[in-house]
Amino acid sequence: GNAIFMAACLRELHPHARVYALDTFKGMPPTDYGIDLHDAGDFSDVDLGELQSFIAQKGLDNLTLVQGRFEDTVDSVYAREASFGMAHIDCDIYSAVKFSQESVAPRLCPGGYLVYDDACMSSCLGATQAVEEMIIEQGLHSEQIWPQFVFRKPVA
Repeated sequence: GNAIFMAACLRELHPHARVYALDTFKGMPPTDYGIDLHDAGDFSDVDLGELQSFIAQKGLDNLTLVQGRFEDTVDSVYAREASFGMAHIDCDIYSAVKFSQESVAPRLCPGGYLVYDDACMSSCLGATQAVEEMIIEQGLHSEQIWPQFVFRKPVA
């Protein structure tokens, strides 16, 4: 839903901009039960064909769905795009959040944003831990903390 919303907004405001939505579209992968409260297979009720039909019906040709785990698919996106103005990280579990932020942060344009969905939720403690580690390591300050963590890459 977030990717569809962003693509609809960008179509009007910045028609040249693209949204890449990376997801398994099959539910959560195995998680670390020491810090993650989701189970493998959570959110597996997505019908990818129905989603693609809805996106086509709305004319959102600026939205690309990339199916698979982030670790396995992100290089295909980086081969098409050198930098990003925003990364909306909505993956809920420690390993995926940690990988995503470490992977995309160097590719953010100056002033670009890292936005975290659900990292403030009690069911996403692993996501919260990954964000906290990044804050400590990089000395970042948040621009917003609720309902989503938002950090902006320094301009200089």
